[in-house]
Amino acid sequence: SSKTAHTTQPLFPSITMAVTRDKSIDILKGIGIIMVVVGHSGCPDTLRTIIYMVHMPLFFLASGYFLKEDRLLDMVSFAKGKIKSLYVPFIKYAIPILFLHNLLINVGIMSTEYGAQYYNMGTLVQELILRVVFMEVHGEALLGTYWFIQALFFGYILFAAVYSIIAKMHVHSPGAWTFAFLWFSALLISVIHHLDPGIKTVCLYRICMGSSFIWVGHMIRQKVCTRWHLLVALLVFSSIFIIHPASMKEQSYLQDCVSILVSGTCGFLLLHRFSKAIDNAKSSIMMSISCLLSYIGRKSFYIMTFHFLSFKAVSLLIVLFYRWEDFDLVGMHPYITAVKGTQWWMVYSVSGVILSLVLHSLISFLKLHIIRIVTNRRW
Repeated sequence: SSKTAHTTQPLFPSITMAVTRDKSIDILKGIGIIMVVVGHSGCPDTLRTIIYMVHMPLFFLASGYFLKEDRLLDMVSFAKGKIKSLYVPFIKYAIPILFLHNLLINVGIMSTEYGAQYYNMGTLVQELILRVVFMEVHGEALLGTYWFIQALFFGYILFAAVYSIIAKMHVHSPGAWTFAFLWFSALLISVIHHLDPGIKTVCLYRICMGSSFIWVGHMIRQKVCTRWHLLVALLVFSSIFIIHPASMKEQSYLQDCVSILVSGTCGFLLLHRFSKAIDNAKSSIMMSISCLLSYIGRKSFYIMTFHFLSFKAVSLLIVLFYRWEDFDLVGMHPYITAVKGTQWWMVYSVSGVILSLVLHSLISFLKLHIIRIVTNRRW
């Protein structure tokens, strides 16, 4: 009798993926957004330092991985695409949170005891203009990671503009020249900050650094990464961790620009290969992990949006668990500092991912039913 062929199935068969999509990049983004959440959870300082060396550069690099140079020459079409994929999602959540700001303070999700301030009408209008025109949300703690969306959007636009100008000069490798111009611009901005720390350069610095990473991500896809490359990347990453670890913090110095560019690139190479290994694994457990991480990666925007809000549920749990009377502690951002050094950071991390996905699903469910109700009434 013929034997029935055995096909390994993932433990989460409902989480599917389009065949044409590069699943390893989704897995990479899944790992990246988990690192973002963990980095904000009050995790041990050493772990936080390692995460900050790579987690935000990873998303710029992953975005640049799919960059098509020919599209950069059509600025109008390119800008329209980025408005649709980055600006519109930003506005869709940044504006409602703005109008809910005072309410969130009133219900205790944010607290004036720990930095939150009520918005009057003048401040509300000012914040609205900043968000619509400049995608600026620095006054909104719950959207603290949205600086990445801002830097990615304007970074893409800036890169395309500079690329188009340089390409018209008919020079060889306009992308490389564009990268050089933008990265040295980031260096110049860091020098200006060093000379006068009072000058606010956060937006321009992150935009220039982010657009530099975009090109590096594009170049990585053109090259074959061998085991020797990975070994060198690991050694360099480890060396930077010991000598001068850096992040894409608001006010960076000259050495930070070099450190974050190298550590971010090395970390991306290592995690990308790790993601490919997970994607290629054949065991049922690894296939399930692969599907779960890729699902998380595809939902990374919503986890980025809601994980600070999800942290509030854990903060409330902590207050109740220790029977503290100060419920204003729930409004402390991003976590209750009194529990730093304990294992609560793990609870913050898990909840930050899971509750964000639940909240996104709930919002999508309500939105779908509202649309159905409105549509039925029209007919």
